[in-house]
Amino acid sequence: MRRYLITIIVVLVFISTSQGQADPHFSQYYHTPLWLNPAKAGLVDGDMRVIANYRNQWSSVTVPFNTVSASYDTRIPKYFGKSCSYFGAGVFLLNDQAGDSNFRSTTGQLALSYHQSLSKRGKSTYMSLGLMIGAGQKAFDQNQLFFDNQYNGDVFDTGLSSGENFDRTSLLYLDISAGLNFSIALGDVSGVSFGLGMYHLNQPNVSFLGDEDETLYARFVFNADARIAIGNEAKLTILPTVVYMGQGRHSEFTGGVIARYKTSERFAISGGALYRTSDALIPMFKLEFNPVALAFSYDVNISDLNVASNSNGSMEVSLILTPSVFNTRQQCGAVFCPF
Repeated sequence: MRRYLITIIVVLVFISTSQGQADPHFSQYYHTPLWLNPAKAGLVDGDMRVIANYRNQWSSVTVPFNTVSASYDTRIPKYFGKSCSYFGAGVFLLNDQAGDSNFRSTTGQLALSYHQSLSKRGKSTYMSLGLMIGAGQKAFDQNQLFFDNQYNGDVFDTGLSSGENFDRTSLLYLDISAGLNFSIALGDVSGVSFGLGMYHLNQPNVSFLGDEDETLYARFVFNADARIAIGNEAKLTILPTVVYMGQGRHSEFTGGVIARYKTSERFAISGGALYRTSDALIPMFKLEFNPVALAFSYDVNISDLNVASNSNGSMEVSLILTPSVFNTRQQCGAVFCPF
C-alpha cells in the first residue's frame, strides 16, 4: 500500500509541473472542499454539506472578476462491516466571469469518494480516495474587444475588421480530477487532516483557434489543516491551515490561523487571518448557528498592484449548511472535519 501511495503522489506532482493558465481561486479555500480535493466529498461532520461561495475581485482597478460556486456532498449511509468505511458523493458547480470580454469559465462535476477507516469502530481516522468527472465550458464575447486593426488614427472603429480569425468563441471539454486525503482524530475535538488533489488530469485543449493548442494544465493542490483544543471543555479551538497550489507557471501558497469559540452546543464564532505570499493579507470572520454558518473574508492587497488598487482586493462570502438526516454520526461517530 505504501508503495502505491508514493507512486500516486509522484505521478501527480510530475503532471502538475507543466506550464499553463490558472484556475479561479478562493481565499476561503477551506470552504470549497470539492475544489480543494475530490477526496473530501462526504468527509463531513454530519450527514451532508451544502455550500455556496461568492467572490468579487479587483472592482477598484478594472472590470470586476466575479466567481460563484456551489457544492453538495454527503456520506452514503451504508457502512462496511465493523470498520465504518463508507462511500461519499458530491456535486460541484462553478462560474467565473472576468474582464471586458466577459470571459466565462463554467464547470459542473460529479464526485465519488471512498473513505477507508484506519481505526476501531467509532473513531475518526480515515484514508480517502476521490474521483471527480464532469464538463467545462469557456467562452467570451468578441464584440466587447478592440484590436489594433480597428484603430483609425483617432478612435477605435468597431466597423473595421479586427483581422482576428477565431474558430469559435465558446468551447466544451471533458474534465477529470482525483485526490487523496488523510483525516486523523487526536481526541474528541483535536485532529489533523492533509491531502493532495489533482484537477484537469486529462489536460484538455481549450484553444479558441482551431489549428492551435492551448492546454488547460493540471492543477496540483496540497492542503493541511488542524484543530487544537484549548482547555478541558474545549470551548476554544485553534485552527491552523495551509494550502499550496501549482498550475503550470502559476503557484501560490496561503496559510494562517483561525480561532473558534463555542458559546453553546449550537452557536460558535470564529475569527482570524491568512496570508497569501506576495499578494494579500486576508482577515476572516465566521458565525455558526448549527447547522448553518456564514463566513466573510476580505483580501487586503499588498502586492505591487496596491498602487492602483489602494490596497483594495477581493470580498468573499460563504454560506454553509450541514444538516443531519441519516444519523450516520450516531452509528459510527463523528468524522474529523476541521472546518
